[in-house]
Amino acid sequence: MEKDNVFQIAKREWDNISISLEKCGDSGNLGFGKFISTNSNLVSNLHDMDFKVLEYDYRTSEAGHVYNELVELAAQRLGLKSKYAKIFDRRITKIL
Repeated sequence: MEKDNVFQIAKREWDNISISLEKCGDSGNLGFGKFISTNSNLVSNLHDMDFKVLEYDYRTSEAGHVYNELVELAAQRLGLKSKYAKIFDRRITKIL
């Protein structure tokens, strides 16, 4: 899997999350470099999610993992401490 492709998928999903949470505040640009490269499960799940999205929409375990990771990061950037970011993530991913 090409690294650039994974970054494009991640950016697309980050933008989707940012739009959904814009009333909560600005979660900023993702700045993936280190975040993605240190999380091999995320890279794999981004790839698999993108491959399956046309057939299964976002109803896959891979999409769940991707959104858990990205929404938790967005919540932290919105100022929630790690413990609360995880709770926020669980609730938001059910809504999204």
